[in-house]
Amino acid sequence: MQFIVARELLLKLLKQVSGIVEKRAADNPVWGHILLVANSDRLEIYALGPAVELSTTIELDVVLQGSALVPFRQFFDICKALPATQPISLDARDSKLYIEAKNSKFTLNTLAVDSFPSLSMFQAHEVLADFSLPKSSLILLISKTAFAMAEQDVRYYFNGMLLECDGNNLISVAADGHRLAKNSITLEHVAPPFRIIIPRRSVLELSRLIVDSSQEQIQIKLVKNYIQFKLQDVCFSSKLLEGKFPDYTRVVARQQGCTFSAKRDSLKEAFTRASALFNEKFKGVRIKLGNNSLKVLASNAEHDNAEEDIQIEYTGQELEVGYNIKYLIDFLSVIVADTVQFTFNEQNQSTLIETSNPDDGAYVLMPVRM
Repeated sequence: MQFIVARELLLKLLKQVSGIVEKRAADNPVWGHILLVANSDRLEIYALGPAVELSTTIELDVVLQGSALVPFRQFFDICKALPATQPISLDARDSKLYIEAKNSKFTLNTLAVDSFPSLSMFQAHEVLADFSLPKSSLILLISKTAFAMAEQDVRYYFNGMLLECDGNNLISVAADGHRLAKNSITLEHVAPPFRIIIPRRSVLELSRLIVDSSQEQIQIKLVKNYIQFKLQDVCFSSKLLEGKFPDYTRVVARQQGCTFSAKRDSLKEAFTRASALFNEKFKGVRIKLGNNSLKVLASNAEHDNAEEDIQIEYTGQELEVGYNIKYLIDFLSVIVADTVQFTFNEQNQSTLIETSNPDDGAYVLMPVRM
């Protein structure tokens, strides 16, 4: 394998696969490597993780066709350190990768190419759904809900994002047992119904890829246990989480209870100021409702106190409830409407947060004991 490539072009490809490659690949050394494949007119790069696959490609004049399985971290660091304006010459032979740029020369040991597993996630599987949607729609679904995913919850179905299709709408839901975020879009064309859970790591990686992509349409393909996203010259595949996501419809359904409306910016600014008192272990804040008035009350273990008064639209009974202030700020950070409505569910004490903007979706927050 031999070719010359512009440094910035090569770095772009390496950055695309950087989130897939394992930094600590003790379980499988191959996960710390990437496969370079040079064909007659293009360079393809493949990366594998425990439950993900990614491939990216560019058109390129190749001197000698071939392939090499190279250690990603060293290769990436070397390419970043080379002069920006100098093309990079790569030559793979005899289990070595020779890298040259101007006055710099490096040699890396490579693994046998046949030790790289075949990309088999979508082989021999019946396609259950195959459709496309605008990049902006997928960004909306992820950005409005992904922050509510759990990280290492024993209820493994919370460690990801639910993606559900009812034929006409695509719905995303994330929850961690303390909060829930839901959003939906209307599909341009009818798609087969499905209900899947995409792992947290895959959701975050997909978000990074689509934000950086110039492709306006995203192709989505679903088979049993796997999902694939095609973005121009990048193809990202992920294994799905097994299990049944809880029925979120009952949680977000509007219930009888106290309701108030307030300006989003006023709430967010007040909560942000009050959060200055808290540390990583304690983030509880009290909200006290009165006649057209909301008080934000915060204190910490050192007996420091904060109090904020906000004008709201509320004429119901006096009410006091505690929340995790970080969760409140997270919700208000993704909402775009000027006014936010809070509805307190008298049955389970949860709070439904909504706006008049359909792009904002719905958010549910459970109270905390203070």
